[in-house]
Amino acid sequence: MTNANPIRILLIEDNPGDARLIAEMLSETEDDLFNMTHADCLSTGLVNLAEERFDLLLLDLSLPDSQGLDTFVRVNTHSNDIPVVVLTGNQDEILATRAMKAGAQDYLVKGDLESNLLVRSIRYAIERNRLLMALEQERQKKREIDEIQSLDRISGSDATNVTARLFGMGPLRETLPEVFNDLVSRYGELMDRALEERNYKVEHHVTEALRSMADELGFLKATPRDVLEIHTVSLKKKYSGATPQKSRAYAEEGGLILIQIMGYLITYYRTYAIGK
Repeated sequence: MTNANPIRILLIEDNPGDARLIAEMLSETEDDLFNMTHADCLSTGLVNLAEERFDLLLLDLSLPDSQGLDTFVRVNTHSNDIPVVVLTGNQDEILATRAMKAGAQDYLVKGDLESNLLVRSIRYAIERNRLLMALEQERQKKREIDEIQSLDRISGSDATNVTARLFGMGPLRETLPEVFNDLVSRYGELMDRALEERNYKVEHHVTEALRSMADELGFLKATPRDVLEIHTVSLKKKYSGATPQKSRAYAEEGGLILIQIMGYLITYYRTYAIGK
């Protein structure tokens, strides 16, 4: 009987004999439990990870285009929510242990490999990763709630309300809701662009865009409370449906953007409002 939902495995292994042996071991299971894709080098494996969804990765650390712990690090950077079982030779158990400390779920010595051990390791790695992901999601959810509550308390502080009254207008969210929503949308786009700048070393001119937005906020007589509300609402939208890793990235990058735009807004008021 064919399994309608087989466990999808990506094997990155350059030795044809080892790859064939692992494929045979996995095929011995009943009901076509596993569906394996084979890549013979890291670059091909990374393409597979980008184009398909896998439940587990079997990874040889010694490949033609990558050696040692760096092999695991590069894979984990591209897809850190997929459990990894490291394949190693008899002399590389210390290296495999280091990979586990870096986040791998398990390791197998190829010289000791047999079908039951392989299947057991795969099942264990998937279940352990599922539990760890669930735990991390709960922790991230608590961090998100704590951060949003903290921002809400700050944005509703008496000091910012006094500033708004001094300018003779209420919060942008209430007085100019369409403008506020547009600023929230653009602020969220800037967070995405900032993450791309940091992760992929591309130039999106985020600093210039933040300075321009600060000038716009200054023209609208926005207060620190308005900026915090834009930041908070945008962050809530980004958290919705994001992975724990992506949520942490948004929180970190959003905090940096918030500091920048606050500084530019202060500069605007010093230059144009106060005249100093």
